Amino acid sequence: MNALVVIQASRNIARIAAGLEVSVIFVQRAGTDTRFLLESGHEVYTFDTSDEREVRGFSSSVLSRRQPAGVVSLSEDGLLAAAWASHALMLAGTPPAVVARLRDKAAMRFWLEDHAPRLNVRFAVPEVSRSDYVRLFKPGRAVVAKPRFGTGSKGVRLVEDKFGAPAEVLSDAYLLEEFIPGAEFSVETFSWSGQHEIIAITEKVVDPATFVEIAHVTPPTNLSAGDIAMVAAATRDLLDVVGLESGPAHTEVKITDRGVVVIESHNRPGGDGIADLVEITTGFDLRSASLRWPLGEHIGWGNARASAAATAFFTAAPGRVASIMKLPPPPSGVRMESGVPHVRVGDVVSSLTSSADRVGHVMVSGRDPVTCLSAVLHMTESPLVMTEEPV
Repeated sequence: MNALVVIQASRNIARIAAGLEVSVIFVQRAGTDTRFLLESGHEVYTFDTSDEREVRGFSSSVLSRRQPAGVVSLSEDGLLAAAWASHALMLAGTPPAVVARLRDKAAMRFWLEDHAPRLNVRFAVPEVSRSDYVRLFKPGRAVVAKPRFGTGSKGVRLVEDKFGAPAEVLSDAYLLEEFIPGAEFSVETFSWSGQHEIIAITEKVVDPATFVEIAHVTPPTNLSAGDIAMVAAATRDLLDVVGLESGPAHTEVKITDRGVVVIESHNRPGGDGIADLVEITTGFDLRSASLRWPLGEHIGWGNARASAAATAFFTAAPGRVASIMKLPPPPSGVRMESGVPHVRVGDVVSSLTSSADRVGHVMVSGRDPVTCLSAVLHMTESPLVMTEEPV
């Protein structure tokens, strides 16, 4: 079989890709550490993967000679590059217009406004429509500001007054949208030729001040069969409307009194260990499936190891890491799946403003989601990382 091109691979994705029965060509953004890729024995290239002309030129001059069977990325930063390369090489892949529609949160909102307003929320891009911005603020209605191309909750904040909004959120780089209270759910799907299979629904817990995700559990703790059917139908509608026909998707939704609304969506599996939670509880390997689908391979479901699973994240006070404690033992009734610190002694910890500021995680499995979620939230109450004075 011809090669598989993998763009912006993490260590974990590189390990899985290198284990496939196919040669792999790794493409990374210039300036990133590629030592772990060079050790794999596969080809490695670096250049500005955010530049469409460079990606298309590389595809024509280098990749076309290799005649790859597929191009894929499981990283938010590599999705557009994979789409450009797939299009240039006339390979299966999500079209660049669809990827761009999902990556730009404002573009998705405008698209839904025209094609599926029932799935949308009230929103505004201040520099695009000042009147929409003013109307968005109503007594008792909170507004969330988020970078249009942001990930990991970085830069997301609550804005309560149109006159007190920070200057940076009043640019066209930000999207403002009404805050929807209540639990948020992530829907992991895999699509083939326009048929969208619901793989799993995960409930998330977020920090109320920063919106940074602090826990995930699957299946959700309190969704009725009717709610699940409604979430599944809305997710399939969203994927139809935006034009995603094949491959993985990670869609975040909330349930309101007017139905299910979409918070955002991405043509990749969810991060934060969600793929591990899904594999534990369903047997479906999202990462492997996402790497294999451009090759025309359709993997099946494996065996679930547990009925429920949850993960939660440790945080720490800002400062330099002075010491790292032992992980707390899991409570009775759950099984420890994984747990590691994400920092080392000497690293600098910032205030909690994005996923990158979390300092470790634990993951457990068990018989029911309530027990699993309670366990990981209890475990992460114990300090894992001790820091010195802020630097």
